[in-house]
Amino acid sequence: MIGDGYGISHFELPSLLGLPLSEAEVIIRGNSLEVGLTFGVDSTIVDQVVVRQSPSEGRTVRVGSAIDLWLGDKSELPEEDTEEI
Repeated sequence: MIGDGYGISHFELPSLLGLPLSEAEVIIRGNSLEVGLTFGVDSTIVDQVVVRQSPSEGRTVRVGSAIDLWLGDKSELPEEDTEEI
């Protein structure tokens, strides 16, 4: 059996939400991951950002895994949970 060259290395995926595609790609590739499918690319929307990613933030992925990205307007970003203290 031939290995894939990645061994058993794993990585906790950071949040890419709110980042422009170019920055998200740099982070993905910089962590030895692959850019998977990219959905929602629209050249008419200025300042498109990542509004969804799969796998999601905090998931442990194997080095070399593909990360799929959905792009949209900043208004499409999920609201953060905020609690008043």
